[in-house]
Amino acid sequence: PAGLMAEKLLTDRTGEKGARDLLVVAGMLATATPADLDELIALTQDVSAESRHAICSGLTVLSLMEARSGMPDPTSVRDHLTRLLSRIEEDHA
Repeated sequence: PAGLMAEKLLTDRTGEKGARDLLVVAGMLATATPADLDELIALTQDVSAESRHAICSGLTVLSLMEARSGMPDPTSVRDHLTRLLSRIEEDHA
């Protein structure tokens, strides 16, 4: 799951496809285990600074998104997103 989340976060976030990719991440975060999140954080440490920034940017955009019909609700995972971003920043500092 961590690799797929990272892939979705690294995709171009323009247009409907990008929004749907981010909403898929919201659904995955809702069911992610602590080990999945640890793996995602570890992945962010092994990528370039540009890719890490893109992942954090995607998470930030996701935290601001509203729910869409038929897609996972990003508002339900905002606390997860906040903690995840904090952990990525702490681990990289």
